[in-house]
Amino acid sequence: MALRLEDYTVDVFLSRQGQVFTFDDGSGQPASLELIEVVRLRPPTAAVAGLRAEPFSLLFRGLDNQVLRSDQPTILEPGFEPCVVFLPRIMPPPGQPANAAYYQAIFT
Repeated sequence: MALRLEDYTVDVFLSRQGQVFTFDDGSGQPASLELIEVVRLRPPTAAVAGLRAEPFSLLFRGLDNQVLRSDQPTILEPGFEPCVVFLPRIMPPPGQPANAAYYQAIFT
């Protein structure tokens, strides 16, 4: 069974750090982004309706100077249901090369 957006957890992505993910940004060509960092945003707390038990963020880097045409691409990864992910471009994080495009998804 494919992972749905509501099934995403920090643990789903921790084991995929370093993996290249494919996205459809509407350009007609798939975009390849490497998952370079998975971060737990705060310790687990009591469940709050409508929020994840453990919020997290994902940091991606575009490969071969790829830049997404949209900040809402569709993930096209085996084992994942195709779904739109809000993935805005961000400034290069400290310690990362400045000559690449970076994107961050935050799940709360």
